[in-house]
Amino acid sequence: MDKYKEDKLLFKLISNSSGYTEGLEPLKFSDDWYKVLDELYPYLKVDEQINKRADFSNIYCYTREFMNETFKLHPIVALKSPKLNNRPRRNAESKEALSSLSVLTRKIDAFRLPIRMCNIRNYGETVQEIVSLNYNSPLPYHPYSHIKLSRDINEYGFYFYPHEIMHTQLESVPGYTKSYLNSELLSIFLEGLVYLNRQDDIYQNIRLLRIKSMIIQMVRIYKNDMGKKPYSYIKMIKGSLYIESTLKAFKLFDIYEKCLERNIAKEMINDIQRILDGENTIEELLDKYEVNLEASTDIKTLKRYLPNIN
Repeated sequence: MDKYKEDKLLFKLISNSSGYTEGLEPLKFSDDWYKVLDELYPYLKVDEQINKRADFSNIYCYTREFMNETFKLHPIVALKSPKLNNRPRRNAESKEALSSLSVLTRKIDAFRLPIRMCNIRNYGETVQEIVSLNYNSPLPYHPYSHIKLSRDINEYGFYFYPHEIMHTQLESVPGYTKSYLNSELLSIFLEGLVYLNRQDDIYQNIRLLRIKSMIIQMVRIYKNDMGKKPYSYIKMIKGSLYIESTLKAFKLFDIYEKCLERNIAKEMINDIQRILDGENTIEELLDKYEVNLEASTDIKTLKRYLPNIN
């Protein structure tokens, strides 16, 4: 079996344990889309001077207040001991140590999850660990270990820390989405809610970073499909994840923003709460507001986010 197929098989096994049964194939786009994106790329200039230094304690307090005002958050399951982090399943200290769930994990407030400031290329990441109750029986979920944030996050943290907290709420609810390619959608959508709450200049950069990253991923998939440069299955599927989630999140936020003065916006927040409560799925939310990949690949909507384009 070649490396691409081997990675694909392994990824599907891990995805199934997370409840993802769809969205396990990389996306494909038409040549017309690549031409349009190529035209947009010169306008993706990020003004890094906007991202001023910020004390993380302020980011933490803001995020806690904003998230608790917007949603009813639930406790999450986290590892008790950092010594268990990153330990392969077969290296567990003993069968007895893994025989009881209480030995490994505890329920905590998501804001008690440790924060690690790291030198990472992306601005944030929620880390879950794959551990076992015993040598043959995996946990029905992946307990949380910590949240990674970039050392250079600064004021972007007002957006990316809430993004990661939303991940803890969603990914601790089995079956919150059927499709892996939707698993970043609500965390990206949340960044728009933060903007409406804060009304600052930073969100323009956040959107540009999202679009820029999406175009880079699309070009990567294009080069792979054209045989110009082969990429691994993992890079292809993760690239597809950020493309589809970003496009749909922008479309959903576009609908939300247009309906702020009507009950539809409040109803959408209630619908998202039902997903956090395990009563609905992301797919049901998207169906209700008629958001799909085809409707989301609207170049006019993307152009609205680019300040330098005519």
